[in-house]
Amino acid sequence: MNRAISLLFFFIFSVSLLAQTGGDERNAFLHRSNAAANAYRSAKQQEYGAFLRRSWGTAAESAPKEDPFKRGDAGRPEGDSLTDSVVPVEEPVVVGRTVPPAEEVISGGKFPFRFYGRTYKVRYNRSADLTLASASESDVASAWDALSANSTDPVDDCLDIRSRDDLCDWAYLQMVDSLSTAVYPDMENERELLFGFLMGKSGYSVRFGRSGDALTCLYGAKQIIYAQSYFPDKDAYFFRHRSGQGSLALSETVPGGTRLLDFGLTRCPEFTLGPELVRHVKTGSIKFDYRIPKSQLDFYASYPHTEMHIKADAPVSDAVRRTVYPALSSAISGKGQVDAANTILCFVQGVMEYQTDRRRWGYEKWSFPEESFYYLCGDCDDHAILFSRLIRDLLGLDVLLVECNVNGVPHEATAVRFTEPIIGDTILYNGETYYCCEPTSNAGKVGQRRWENYVVKRLDKVK
Repeated sequence: MNRAISLLFFFIFSVSLLAQTGGDERNAFLHRSNAAANAYRSAKQQEYGAFLRRSWGTAAESAPKEDPFKRGDAGRPEGDSLTDSVVPVEEPVVVGRTVPPAEEVISGGKFPFRFYGRTYKVRYNRSADLTLASASESDVASAWDALSANSTDPVDDCLDIRSRDDLCDWAYLQMVDSLSTAVYPDMENERELLFGFLMGKSGYSVRFGRSGDALTCLYGAKQIIYAQSYFPDKDAYFFRHRSGQGSLALSETVPGGTRLLDFGLTRCPEFTLGPELVRHVKTGSIKFDYRIPKSQLDFYASYPHTEMHIKADAPVSDAVRRTVYPALSSAISGKGQVDAANTILCFVQGVMEYQTDRRRWGYEKWSFPEESFYYLCGDCDDHAILFSRLIRDLLGLDVLLVECNVNGVPHEATAVRFTEPIIGDTILYNGETYYCCEPTSNAGKVGQRRWENYVVKRLDKVK
């Protein structure tokens, strides 16, 4: 600890002197400052080796939290046609793309690995490869120290990729997983150690757990993952990177790893390599060709089943704005807010066949808007998420996701705050009046609740 503090003071002191120097002296100070910073970072990592050597206390795992739609949803209102259907969806056209082959050897001192169709290269010294004799505290700590002493770890390269490709936290976690798996494809304990080491050095909150002689890394997250057990820690949920259940001997959190994984998406990821899927979409007078790379669809499919607003808040890709939105913008051109919203409501009702997730997938799944454009089917939550995204992007109006019970069964709907006069069923939220919109009903209009026994349980204003 004292060594780390001394190195930190040296780093700060050298930076302050840097402002008073120039030319060769500046370069010399920069060199010494960088060396001090690297030494400080290495010291902090080795400090964690000491933490790992301490006895790991046994921690009990909390039971999974179930999502509010576990019992299914209310389907469509009485009077609507079809309560559930097997959707005869035409297969999309596959447009071929040239995919560069994976490089099987290390070239130029860099280690290649594949991630959603793309080959990345990072600095990694294979001479630092290790074999864990066991998952004991001492063996894990010694391996951590060995990784910390490696002069060419790939963390900086990984962080550069995250910044350059604007990867969200979930995408970055998967990228680190792809790298760790490429290094140790058949050695699970070693893979878990390298994964945790890279995530921890990247600033994320991670811990290690042991069950028998199996090692697993746990990552801290801001949001819950439904139907998955977890270890609570203050305001964080710690989830296993490696599958398993039950109690674990659990280490402390990596020093310096304070960033909790945030499942939110502020920008749509662009995984553009591999085959492209093209869906010909037509409902009423609106028609367009929807295009999505299969690698991007695979990324959406990998997303944890977390809070619904994560999917609703996610922006659409530039490709959607170029191909889908012009057709919809043309359909609502010259219309007032209410007429335009009714057009969008009719579009969602017409383009998406109703089908429960339990029947379609065998489990509850909340789809991103781009998944709904591709699959063209979904239940109440998928209709609500897609409608809310279109209303915000095309009309710029505020939207609520409305979690409610209808006839005692969970249901998801929406409500929109219009700025022009309208008469209809309303919901009050933070002193503002929102009007019910039922995207699942194929007969509903703006301002119609469409249900008799309608009890609001929760309201979320989506971004």
